[in-house]
Amino acid sequence: MFKNIYFFTTSAKQNRLSFIKNKHFSIKTSLKDSLNLNNAKSNTKPKEETIFIFSHDTARKYYSMNVIPLIGYIAVSAASLVDSDYPDYLRKTMYFFMATGVLILTGLSIYAKRHVHSMQLVKPSNILLIKTFSKFGFGKDRTYQVPIKDIVEMIPISKFIRTKNTGIYIMKPNQNTKYFRFMNFFFIRPKSSLEFDQIFKSKIKK
Repeated sequence: MFKNIYFFTTSAKQNRLSFIKNKHFSIKTSLKDSLNLNNAKSNTKPKEETIFIFSHDTARKYYSMNVIPLIGYIAVSAASLVDSDYPDYLRKTMYFFMATGVLILTGLSIYAKRHVHSMQLVKPSNILLIKTFSKFGFGKDRTYQVPIKDIVEMIPISKFIRTKNTGIYIMKPNQNTKYFRFMNFFFIRPKSSLEFDQIFKSKIKK
């Protein structure tokens, strides 16, 4: 009888220990799985996507069509002025034309560095990848990363220059960020698209 009682007591203890052990293992496994799931969620980042908005790369050839002849004209003017046989009564006129050519070339250089020829949108960060021309399109394009929230407004250039509507806008970024030392804005001639309208429709000043 005592043998049966001892066996029953021992068996009950073993079952209880087995239950506690299994329960502890189950809780430990559950916690481990939960931690692994939380770590997987925290390590999972939203997929980055780049959306094309527009491009005006054909403008590159127009720079070359204007800049190359202008540089050639300035060079010929300078060579003429160096020539001692060049008539004195034409020197002032040639100086004037050469100075005008240099000013136009300088203005084109400033404009080209701010001329947006292509634009892409990076999601979900909402960063605009803006490319502008460098060295009149002969150099490596410059890329600026501009958050959409930093674009303040877009103003038609016709408000400042009395001319027919050219479709060119001044795109003004937040002045707290200096993309250029002076004239801290971009020139843009946009192509209407669904993506462009969604981003800039509320920013265009009429």
